[in-house]
Amino acid sequence: MLNVATTRTVHASPGTNGAYLKPWVCPLPELNGCRPARPTLAADGSHVELAYTDKHTLPRFVPVFAAHEGVITYAAKSGATHVICLDHPGGWSTQYANLEHMFIVPTDRFRRRRKVRVHAGDVLGYAAGPSVLIRFTLARLVDEDEACAAIDPRDHMQRWLVLPWADDRPTSSQSSVPQTLIPIAA
Repeated sequence: MLNVATTRTVHASPGTNGAYLKPWVCPLPELNGCRPARPTLAADGSHVELAYTDKHTLPRFVPVFAAHEGVITYAAKSGATHVICLDHPGGWSTQYANLEHMFIVPTDRFRRRRKVRVHAGDVLGYAAGPSVLIRFTLARLVDEDEACAAIDPRDHMQRWLVLPWADDRPTSSQSSVPQTLIPIAA
């Protein structure tokens, strides 16, 4: 059984030639009306950092979405956080790092197994902490030797869908005390 949490369906939109275009999705959602800040390019240009500017409204765990449909090529714990790599159609690949928890079964390079597929918008794991920050890499195949080069995804990400996510925790105006249970008459 797959260990991927699929929470929403993202529909493809018709392209100019009648073929359906598969959508790309921002890895971080819009949380209760708060959109992720514009990605910051790392000094070495290898990845961008995705975060929120309004940190006081963030829940403890923030879902991280698969940016596009693809196949999981790597998923493991690296130090204190998790890293997930996906290969996408058209020679694209993405990497999600600094995850607190992942919903993907860790990969083992010595054990053959069926490839796990994900769709755009599938929850790969959670980012956590008072300041949610993930490292996101977008790479493209550059030659027939299967060499990939990281590219700056910021211009591409302006056209990607930002999925909404609602925090269901009670607010200060709502009572956090459970309602009295009324037994059902037998």
